[in-house]
Amino acid sequence: MAWSVTTATVSTVTAAITMEGLGHLLALVAVLTLAIGLLAKEAVRLSDSRTARLWSRGLDIATVPLLVMLGMIAVLNVALFIQNS
Repeated sequence: MAWSVTTATVSTVTAAITMEGLGHLLALVAVLTLAIGLLAKEAVRLSDSRTARLWSRGLDIATVPLLVMLGMIAVLNVALFIQNS
């Protein structure tokens, strides 16, 4: 799983670098927050305590909106690229 997360993160960061203005900042914040959340989830998953399981579920809930936002950013970038070419 770590390999696929790294690949997705690198491709998202690469896409975020090509954006301008507020979209650029939004993508960068989303990527960093997603990376931190996924790293925290993996660290918490190693524990067997009940509190760690609750944190892991909470991080699952937080990850989905970030992935949706990154998907929307990617779709908008593709639409802008097609429109400009």
